[in-house]
Amino acid sequence: MKAEILYKKLPAAVFTVITAVVLLSVFWGTSPAGALRESIDQDYTLYAENAYLQLYLHEENTDLVVYHKEAEKFWFSNPVYRPEVDMGARDEVKAQISIDYFTLADRRRDMNNFSDSIEAGQFAISEIEKGVRIDYVLGREGRDRDYLPVVVAREKFENLILDSIEDEGDRQFFRENYFLMTLESRAEDEEKQDFDIHNLDEDSVFGDYRVNVKEGDPAEAVEALVDQLVAHREGYEDRTYISAADVDFMRDSWVYVRRTGLRAWDEEDLIDLIQGLGYTPYEVQDDHFTHGLQPPQPGVETFNIPVEYFLDGEDFVARIPAGEVEFPMNILDREGEEVSFPLYNIALLEHFGAADTQKEGYMVVPSGSGGLINLNSDKSGVYSYSMPLYGRDHSLLNREQLSERIQNYFPVFGIKHEDKAVMGIIESGDALGRINAELPSAVIPANRVYANFNILPYTQLVLGSQDHDARINRYQARQYMDDIQLRYSFFGQNEADYVSMAHRYQDYLVDNYGLEKRDKPRAEIPFFVELVGGITEITPRMGIPRESVKAMTTFSQAQSIVSALKERDINNINLIYSGWLTDGMAHDYPHQPDLEEALGTEEEFVALRDYLQKEDIDFYPALNVMNVNNNSWFNNFRTSRMTARFLDGDLARKYSYNIVSSLIQPGSGRYILSPHYYESLFDSFIPDFQENISNESIALREMGRQLNSDFREEVGRLIDRQQAQNRIVGQLADLSGKNQLDISVFGGNAYVLPYVEQILELPLRANYFRIIDQSIPFYQIALKGYKDFTGPPINLVDNPRQSMLRTVETGAAPYYRWFYADGAGVMRTDFEELYSAHYGDWLDSAGSFYEQANNTLRKLYDQRITGHQKIKENVYQTEYEDGSRVVINYGQKTAEIEGYEIPARDFILIEEGVSDGS
Repeated sequence: MKAEILYKKLPAAVFTVITAVVLLSVFWGTSPAGALRESIDQDYTLYAENAYLQLYLHEENTDLVVYHKEAEKFWFSNPVYRPEVDMGARDEVKAQISIDYFTLADRRRDMNNFSDSIEAGQFAISEIEKGVRIDYVLGREGRDRDYLPVVVAREKFENLILDSIEDEGDRQFFRENYFLMTLESRAEDEEKQDFDIHNLDEDSVFGDYRVNVKEGDPAEAVEALVDQLVAHREGYEDRTYISAADVDFMRDSWVYVRRTGLRAWDEEDLIDLIQGLGYTPYEVQDDHFTHGLQPPQPGVETFNIPVEYFLDGEDFVARIPAGEVEFPMNILDREGEEVSFPLYNIALLEHFGAADTQKEGYMVVPSGSGGLINLNSDKSGVYSYSMPLYGRDHSLLNREQLSERIQNYFPVFGIKHEDKAVMGIIESGDALGRINAELPSAVIPANRVYANFNILPYTQLVLGSQDHDARINRYQARQYMDDIQLRYSFFGQNEADYVSMAHRYQDYLVDNYGLEKRDKPRAEIPFFVELVGGITEITPRMGIPRESVKAMTTFSQAQSIVSALKERDINNINLIYSGWLTDGMAHDYPHQPDLEEALGTEEEFVALRDYLQKEDIDFYPALNVMNVNNNSWFNNFRTSRMTARFLDGDLARKYSYNIVSSLIQPGSGRYILSPHYYESLFDSFIPDFQENISNESIALREMGRQLNSDFREEVGRLIDRQQAQNRIVGQLADLSGKNQLDISVFGGNAYVLPYVEQILELPLRANYFRIIDQSIPFYQIALKGYKDFTGPPINLVDNPRQSMLRTVETGAAPYYRWFYADGAGVMRTDFEELYSAHYGDWLDSAGSFYEQANNTLRKLYDQRITGHQKIKENVYQTEYEDGSRVVINYGQKTAEIEGYEIPARDFILIEEGVSDGS
């Protein structure tokens, strides 16, 4: 029966039986119609069902089960092999939610909804459309002794407490620590009782009534009663305050009164017994109100976390309405002191779909292009992967540069074990999200992948001297207020792999964000070239070092480079021109599109633009609106007003880091533009840009990969990271819609996909973390046939040939970053990493690679990738809709596949209808 359930408690026996049955069914292969189905039907409540799924909830411990009808597979919210779990983690693996928060001393603590809510009976279940809602209160609302009733009506005590204690000895023990007593009218000829209770006016209190005690010494019972009344009546200092009105509730009514002077170990045993029964401090409060006692004061270290689970077509959705999340902030404790316990982090369904130590398969993480972590693999002490989505928030000051890490660009994770798989997509709260994957450890022997969310960022302020410093936390001015929502999709035997997951994500992008498939092949694949215009350098003028702009590619030289590419039969050129604004690559706040004078005259720029238009070459002038170099007094940038804030209140900057020490480079740092000003910037810049520079296209250097908050102390001015994401989306929607601009971005965080035409510098591999076993082109599989994308500039990577092979493997377009000047021109500047960018050094190599890649991929330009696999060591295959396959050999020796020979560090196309390599 589905109904609202308030504050229920998990009997220990229920868990044991369920676990035993499920274990047998899982490890002995019982069919869904067997013991497992019987156990679920018996112990779980069906809350939602549609043509694809069933959603069950265990109403005692809030475990979830989702049944995938087509695959005939069950998915559990929590591991079913809990007896194997380390004793210290057993409560953790029974939880569906866990939180991190900070104490009064700024120490980080954690709670979970099992040990800190369910065991205390502090939860409520209610039915919602297509699912179920559970409101948890994490943290004991009462102290342990608040669970012990003081005075209880007889019927309630016996029915709700004694009858719920299974062991006869425990029941007797509990009963012996309470007096069952009442007040009855005394007969006229009956003598008054004399209990000789010090400071108690017995005649005044009991009058014509006699105390009847079922068992035990009546004097002890009366003394316990009056002492409990004194202890639990506000303003009562001793027994002299007791009057007849204080015992009215006992007249002709039987009540149980707790003994006083209990030994500490007996009290602990009583508490342990009653906490296992679901008799919560709320019940005790009712008892106190009924009998005129001061109710126990609720604890303040509590967190209200609602969660909703529901079915949506083929998917299961979990949502936390974060605006309804409550935590103690500036409230009064029992002593009247103002306290706060800031809620920092929430993890949702950490164990959903977890695989045990016997399973084979892998976890999918969004590291770079995508990565696989093999289940149960031995990584010599490395057990976990944890990375934030969309890179670092540069408004959270990082005093040290982290080791090279490719950021997570798409909010997807998954796990495959045996013949089934599940994939999660973060739909809301993704800007705050972090993806975690964990291999079995001594604490939790499970393979699991999940997301957690930082809803209240913080920083540490250092106080005191350098030698004796103290640190205090400073938090974002308010918590995140929107939803956290995860969508889970399920895969059966024939589609339980990462390619099917990528296709499902592709379908999700099409259905929800309107991605449109390319409708026809191209005669040539795109060729992307970025030309660097002006860079800044320090040169002496009259003995004084001054910053000036050096031309690396002038307007006329850009035309020469394009002409040289066309001479090599590269015609489908996409030209990105960086450093064309005043001050070049280090341009300041772009309030208007002024050309850098060192690159040539306005007439030369117009000649370049007209040439590109005539040759049908897409032209993307690039600018950076996220980070500002404040080079001029007259650029409309008001530093104090328009710069985002670090959490410590300082102006936020994006710093450069010393390559040796990894510390902030002195004198570096560009101001981080507050998201408040994205709209006004584009409103002032775009009209002139479209009229005088490019009416059709623009490249935004950092808007596809940077996502920065503005941590202002005024709540109305604060922009959290999710709000910053929404502002970026709003501006891109206007640029692509109202202004009808084709947009290229660098990096390509998933939320920009509906609004951009090209994505530059997508990673073509995962991070080189020890825990990751294989890079996969997950993101590229999802985008191929819908968006043009490239990898990093081929001429600037450590191994250009390997980058070329990855470009072909993933269906990416070739991409180079060049300039016309000699490479020595960047020495002793901030652009030394461009040393190998002289176009003349790469022109022939680029032409040769493009010819080979174009011959292989041009017929596949508009096609989806339908398969990807590692065939053998160093050999990978990518399959397309028409059955064509591209086989890439990364090895140093020729590889043979199905009669085809693939030369070392090369690739071939196997077209549909060709049976072998002869």
